Amino acid sequence: MSLFGIKEKEEIGILNKEMTRLKGEVENLEKIMDSYRLEKENFDKLIEEKDEKILELETKLKSPFDKQFKKVISEFDALTIKNKAIISSNQELSDKNFSLEGELAEVKPLLERAEKDIESLKEKNLKLIKENKLLEDKIIECKSLVETIKIENGFLRPSIKNTFDSTKVKYKLLIDDLYGARKFDAFRKLCKDSDYIYVSELKDFQFDQDVEKIEGLSSHKMKNAEAEYLKFIDMDFEPEIQKYLTHGHYASKIFFRYRSFVSYLKSLNITYISEMELLDFSKLEAEGFTSVQVEKLKAKFDEYNEVRKI
Repeated sequence: MSLFGIKEKEEIGILNKEMTRLKGEVENLEKIMDSYRLEKENFDKLIEEKDEKILELETKLKSPFDKQFKKVISEFDALTIKNKAIISSNQELSDKNFSLEGELAEVKPLLERAEKDIESLKEKNLKLIKENKLLEDKIIECKSLVETIKIENGFLRPSIKNTFDSTKVKYKLLIDDLYGARKFDAFRKLCKDSDYIYVSELKDFQFDQDVEKIEGLSSHKMKNAEAEYLKFIDMDFEPEIQKYLTHGHYASKIFFRYRSFVSYLKSLNITYISEMELLDFSKLEAEGFTSVQVEKLKAKFDEYNEVRKI
């Protein structure tokens, strides 16, 4: 079962996207701030070096040589200009740093709020999951009770009990066909794992075996499966099962991969496999089917009869 409902999933998806975007912005802002801090440190170091140079030049100003004095003055002026430019850049970096810190302060509350919203949604969905689990248990319990009441009181759907002529049976009935209801899912799996394929093979099946450790099965479900089998033995089954036994499967089900062939059968009013007995496969090529297709169709028909036909 999913942790979230559809609406909650959408809200969480939106919040996660927003958190991802905001986290990305925070990371970018922090990288830019680190870059500005490093650049500021470099400028401060450069200013310190220039200040030392200025001190050195001021010392040189005491020299008695005029030529050297003019050179020193010139260098001093140049350093002063550079120093002003560095101070200006440093101020610009400080301003940007202040701006980034402000943006970061705005983003962090949004991230915190998004995280709180997600946690709140998780708590709500955990509560919903628990409530849904209780409802599902109740539904399963009710369904089981209804089935028990039906069996005990004989309130089953109308059947063709005692009206079916067993001499007309031509095909084996698959366990999957008799136990097609969803409530028999686990039983069908048990049969498959035990290599039981046809209902006729269940005469040796141990319905009273211990199945409590098998997922999805219980002694109650095994009793229901046994009751279904006893009904079949007593020829108490629905018309659809009778059709399987006397006419085989729908041709459209067996040849569902061959749509053009199914359409051709419909044009001949052929519905069941048994009605294909008189079909002349050699004439199919004249109907537009290739020899390869005809060979495959005939092989599938023969295979069905070999496996299913009594």
